[in-house]
Amino acid sequence: MEASDSNCSMNTPDIMAWDTDGSSSTTEAAVEIVRMAPTASQPQIPAEGLDIVPAPTTDPEGSNECNTSPGFAETDTSSDGISPISLQESLTVESYLYEARSTPEQPHFESSEWGVWASSDGAEAYLQPLLLMLPRSTFLPYVHTFFQRLYPVFPVIDKECLLTLLQSDEHHEQPLSAAFYSFLAALSAAVIVQLNVTDLGILEAQQNSTFGDINNSTRPMPSVRPALSAQFFVSQCMQARQQHGYIEEPDEWTVLTSFFLFAYHGNLDQSQLAWYYLREAIGFVEALGLDEPSTYRTLDMETAQRRCRIFWLLFITERAYAIQHQRRAVLAPTIDLPRIFESQDPKLAYGFVTLARVFAAVDGSLITAWKDQQPSGTVTSQNLNPSIARYLRRNDVEGVTSDIEETQRLDILITHFWLRVLVCQLQIGHTPQAISAAQRHTINYVLDTSRNLLQIILSATPQCLESHGIGMEQKVSDVASCLCDILAGLNTDQLSTDYSAPDVLNNFMVFLAGFRNHESRYLRPLIQKTTTVLAARLHPSSFPMAAEDRMDDQEIPCYEEIESVWTQV
Repeated sequence: MEASDSNCSMNTPDIMAWDTDGSSSTTEAAVEIVRMAPTASQPQIPAEGLDIVPAPTTDPEGSNECNTSPGFAETDTSSDGISPISLQESLTVESYLYEARSTPEQPHFESSEWGVWASSDGAEAYLQPLLLMLPRSTFLPYVHTFFQRLYPVFPVIDKECLLTLLQSDEHHEQPLSAAFYSFLAALSAAVIVQLNVTDLGILEAQQNSTFGDINNSTRPMPSVRPALSAQFFVSQCMQARQQHGYIEEPDEWTVLTSFFLFAYHGNLDQSQLAWYYLREAIGFVEALGLDEPSTYRTLDMETAQRRCRIFWLLFITERAYAIQHQRRAVLAPTIDLPRIFESQDPKLAYGFVTLARVFAAVDGSLITAWKDQQPSGTVTSQNLNPSIARYLRRNDVEGVTSDIEETQRLDILITHFWLRVLVCQLQIGHTPQAISAAQRHTINYVLDTSRNLLQIILSATPQCLESHGIGMEQKVSDVASCLCDILAGLNTDQLSTDYSAPDVLNNFMVFLAGFRNHESRYLRPLIQKTTTVLAARLHPSSFPMAAEDRMDDQEIPCYEEIESVWTQV
């Protein structure tokens, strides 16, 4: 994204070059290296998963032996259920490359294209054993899907610049930088898990097998067989990162690589790894001075606005993640919001700025209160009431209309309702105790807000909802859980006047049961919590014993049983 000739080239000390000697012996030797290299043990990798082969380390003595060490991403495992990083058939690196070279649909893997890493002066470093050699065309379907489905969520990449680097004949002859290769691999992995796509063929079908180039014409969609997993792309990213000093010489690609690694791990619900990479991205933002207004004074408008959007994307993401996982947020709104009318897409910029305002309205005291919230639901801070009152008086979504792109509009409205429910939860607490009359207004507000959120979900285009990945599941789960906590404080008579509340919970669970074509990991805990809260309140005469005593030796009712009980209310 740093401009030189076409405003797209990156200055990095290490680049990936392609061997052009046309020798098949080079290929055979590299395959032999892969075959002989010892592999690290991997915990719980799916049987049909990809055999990851670690990258070799450079021997300072010039030895021809290749030492291997496990890549950081090799320990990644999926959450319960079918993983989006699993492959549909067994695949090794050797079999993938053999099929890619022998498939007529894929002309890019020729014997002349096996890669070697080179320093900036062109001197060869060492031969990579066929692991860092994915051609540009491999990434195109994922890049295209990103711009079609995820760009409204992450509007921080210059589309024309990226497509120029990948498609133009001028840049096709140039080697990929290690930083750019890392970014492409991380982005591809994030696309797969965010949309829960397991087969590249699905992406091709969704895009009608055509892909817009930099001149807005169409060309056949690049075909790669067999499909690559998200874990494979992450392994590629981590190995490519080892080839350049990204910590000492960070740039925009570096920030975005860390961010998309966060998105990858976050969508697999690996919260510790996700938080690590989010903080890493924030550290690079601070190293580049993107949180300082003075940094932008010397930049041209296009670069300044692009970097400004990167800062605000991380600001939004950190605040959302800090609230969900009770962490401390470090970024503050220290720079101006992105400009709307100077943007190439003012409509998209307006939606992004509106979302940023929603999170900027959440002050530090509220985030601290969520972080310090006790397991019992009590809040230690005694100075929250002014912050809560200020927040609830705001209406940062008043200008949100149908003119805003639907994917963004859903994010803005659902986030707005989610935050308001959580703020109300702080105000009333969520211990299962009797609700006072003074809190009744807040409870009604939560019920109304939950209904509004449900209505938005039910009327939304499924693909637009799915673009938000696991974050949408978490927000819906949070609201449903808060609703359960509030209902726990209502007696039977009060619950009978709010008969729609169980129905709202039912619809939330229906949503979580099939969102992104899988059962959300948040569904079963919500079923258990809802059953505990509502069972004794639906027909109290039939529960002479305490609910927990009756359920000691019983399994949690299945979802269908719960739904049938609720229909009797």
